[in-house]
Amino acid sequence: MYIRYESDWAHLLCTETNSTNKLRTYKLFKTTFTMENYVLHITNTKIHQNFTALRISNHLLNIETGRYKRPKKTPVSERLCTMCSMGAVEDEQHFILDCAYYKTERSLFLNNLQSLLTIDNLSPSELFHLIMSCSNGDVEATDLVVVFVNACMKKKMATTTRSLTHEP
Repeated sequence: MYIRYESDWAHLLCTETNSTNKLRTYKLFKTTFTMENYVLHITNTKIHQNFTALRISNHLLNIETGRYKRPKKTPVSERLCTMCSMGAVEDEQHFILDCAYYKTERSLFLNNLQSLLTIDNLSPSELFHLIMSCSNGDVEATDLVVVFVNACMKKKMATTTRSLTHEP
């Protein structure tokens, strides 16, 4: 049964080409059907949940929330980031690498990550992969990644909550 499930999982990741589906980001860094090291390493439940939510696209970024708009879902190209003025789609990579709203948190995170790993020559997609895979399970990198993601998620939630409570 396990072998069948693993085979179905791999087939789904390899054959899904629709860029609007929930697997679009997950399949960029999840290539093997194994438990990730961070699952056992991160004991703080909230930090663990925030990172897992980002990895599996169960978050409040517009790339995800736009798919549930009614009466008609928002086209992907219109799921823009409301946290910055860059005019970019608010997807996981924008959230992690580009959004100006998280510049302070990202700068501290990347400086700390640079002290562990050589990241200067990585392309944005390579850096995104390294971050989302926690440098393939490196414990020290994992600690930095999940704290960074949690800080950004908390900041987004606080701002989103404030804007919702102050709407006319």
